[in-house]
Amino acid sequence: MSPNVRAIAIASFFVPLLLAPNPSTAESAPTRHTLADHRFLPTTLVQDPFVETTLQLGLGAGRAVGLKVPVLNLAGETLTTLDGNLGFLLLALGYQQRLSNWLSLGAELSGAARTGTTTVALIAEGATAIYQAAFTAKARILERPRYLVSGTVAARNNTGYAISPLDWAREVIDEGGTDSTSALLSKDSTWVFTAGVRGSYAFSPTVGATGITELTLGDPLFGNDDVKAPVLIGAACDVDFLPVTGTPLGLVGSLLYRSDSSTGDDVANSSVTAGLGIFYSGRKEYAVGVELSYQSAEQKNSDENMNIVQARLLTRYDF
Repeated sequence: MSPNVRAIAIASFFVPLLLAPNPSTAESAPTRHTLADHRFLPTTLVQDPFVETTLQLGLGAGRAVGLKVPVLNLAGETLTTLDGNLGFLLLALGYQQRLSNWLSLGAELSGAARTGTTTVALIAEGATAIYQAAFTAKARILERPRYLVSGTVAARNNTGYAISPLDWAREVIDEGGTDSTSALLSKDSTWVFTAGVRGSYAFSPTVGATGITELTLGDPLFGNDDVKAPVLIGAACDVDFLPVTGTPLGLVGSLLYRSDSSTGDDVANSSVTAGLGIFYSGRKEYAVGVELSYQSAEQKNSDENMNIVQARLLTRYDF
C-alpha cells in the first residue's frame, strides 16, 4: 500500500474521532439516523433516506475474476476467449447539509481505477480511471415514528480516462503505422441524472431495514450506445447489538440489483451485488467499520458472469 493510500485510510478512521465531542457532551447529543430508538448503520450499496448533516468517507479495493477476453481477427470476428482478472481501487467522499427538517443538499466526490492484473486482461482491457462529482438533493416525503420515505435527485459528472493497448495495436495494423497515441489514451466526460425513492423502517431498537429504487438518465462514457437507462433496486437490513447486549457492534446485510452500468462500463452489463458490513456503534456521532461485497456481473463479450469481490473501509460522522 502506497503512503498516500495509507494516509487516506488512516484519516478515514481518525477524523471522526477528532471531530467527536467528549463523552459527557455526547450523552446529551441527539442520535441521528434514528427511528423508534433504532439507529440505522451505513452501507455503500443502499443509501438512506435521512435528511441529516453527514460526512461519509470510504476507501476500498477489489478484484474481478472470471473475465472472458475475446480474441479477434483483423475482421473483428471472435476466434476464441481467454480468461483474465481485473484489479480495482475505490475512494469516495460525501457531505450532506441539512437545510430544514424536510430538505438537504449534498456533494460527493469519488474515484475508481481499474487495470488488468494478468497479461491477457492488461492487453485487452488496459487501464481505466473514472472520477465522479455529484450534486444531490433529498426531500422528506413521509415520516412516522417507525418509518421514513424520501425522494432524491442528483446530477453527476463522470470523467473517464482509458488506456487501450489493443485499440492502439488495431490502429497500427489498419493504418500501416501511426504517429499518435490517440487510440492508446482516450478521455470522455458526460453528465447523468438520477431520481429515486428511499425508505427506512424500524422493526425494533435492534433491527431496521432500508429500501431504494432509482432511475438514471444520461449519456454513458466512451460512446457506449448499447447502455439503456439503468434501473437500481436495493434493500438492506441492519442489526445493532448495543440496545440489547450492550455490545457496541452492528451488522449490515445488503442486496443491490443494477440493470446496466450507469457509467457505460465496457466490461459489465447488469449486475447483482451482496454486501455484509460490521461496524462499531458505541458512539452516537459516528459509525466506522468494514464492508465486504460480492458482485456477479453479466459480461458484454461472454455468456458467463464475472465475479467481483470488494472490501471497503467506511466511516460516517453525524454533525
